[in-house]
Amino acid sequence: MIAGLDVSHWQGVIDWPAVAGSGVRFAIVKATEGEAHVDKRFAANWRGAGDSGLVRGAYHYYRPERDPVKQARHFAATVGPLGPLDLPLVLDVEERGPAGVRLADRISRLRACIGEVRARSGRDPIIYTGPAFWRSEYGNADEFAGLPLWIAHYTRDPAPATPPGWAWTFWQWTNAGRVPGLRGDCDLNWYRDDDLNALFRLAGVDIAKGAVT
Repeated sequence: MIAGLDVSHWQGVIDWPAVAGSGVRFAIVKATEGEAHVDKRFAANWRGAGDSGLVRGAYHYYRPERDPVKQARHFAATVGPLGPLDLPLVLDVEERGPAGVRLADRISRLRACIGEVRARSGRDPIIYTGPAFWRSEYGNADEFAGLPLWIAHYTRDPAPATPPGWAWTFWQWTNAGRVPGLRGDCDLNWYRDDDLNALFRLAGVDIAKGAVT
């Protein structure tokens, strides 16, 4: 597996060359939340990860009570066009919605957000979630199982639990990691394949063929 991390403004100023020199190969940074919020360290983290040669991704903290299409447009506009070594946009789905909303409506709203992200970015988004949350909040809905999954599951087992029908692509395995270039704890992740070119292909570059896809 290939090592990576995810960060937001909570990590403060990051020494990205030090991060890249530690063996980390990818970084996913918080971009937006809801319909208007932008993480105050997004621009610096996005630029720093890219300038340091890391495969980079951006995530949006999905607010189920907010307009899903407006959220997707805000997210895509903040990140801008994706380039080589940029992962598909990530929807962070971990927030419980208002009480009394039907399961079908929760799924429909998330479907609308996913569709708009796809339309705006030209790529299927990655879904970040946890197995227990997905079961309780989305009824283990499998209609999104064709999308790449970034699963949050802190366990000593050799692999994480995943919702039915889904295979994980990224695994957030701890929130108490330490990496050179960062002060304090951060989230650590694995990419499931040992082949670095497979990670590059997900980010739109096929090194073996010398082509951008």
